[in-house]
Amino acid sequence: MTNDTKLLLGIEDNHIKIYPHSVNQNPQTGVMEVNALLSYRPKACPNCGIKNCNHKIIKYGWRSTSFKMPRTCELDVIIKLKRRFFKCKECGSCFLAQTNLVSKNCTFSNNTKLAFLEKLKDRVSLTHIAKELSTTATYVNSILQSTEETVWDNKSLPTVINMDEIKSTKHAKGSMSFVYMDGTTHKF
Repeated sequence: MTNDTKLLLGIEDNHIKIYPHSVNQNPQTGVMEVNALLSYRPKACPNCGIKNCNHKIIKYGWRSTSFKMPRTCELDVIIKLKRRFFKCKECGSCFLAQTNLVSKNCTFSNNTKLAFLEKLKDRVSLTHIAKELSTTATYVNSILQSTEETVWDNKSLPTVINMDEIKSTKHAKGSMSFVYMDGTTHKF
């Protein structure tokens, strides 16, 4: 049952264990809650970088977090993840077990962020996307802006841009096209 649940939700992290009989569906509220556990032995301390040999990093309890996954079966999916908390004996810092399923200090899974980007391809408003994915338009806009910084490189734009509309073909409806070129190198 738990492997089927992981497959259905797209969870590929082998360190995440879903509790048996822990999937609670509530069709009235439209929410599916899944209780899971994340524990592993860390290789090194993320703060000081010391390797975990001779028990330099110890288990230091548990912390509960929750985050949203993409909708499944027309229900919002919330993962309640109990994460292992660790303490480094060398530097005294504490840290949580991390997974590639969700970014650090985030309440939406990376799969949900990809769903936001897929919905942004369509010509719909941010509020419509937010309503479909059970969030706010402000959050969808912040996802759009954060990916825009990684996808769009402002340095690739020329300092001077020349642009014009030209008649491209005589047979097409609305036969005007848009062209632009670098104003200093004169390359289209």
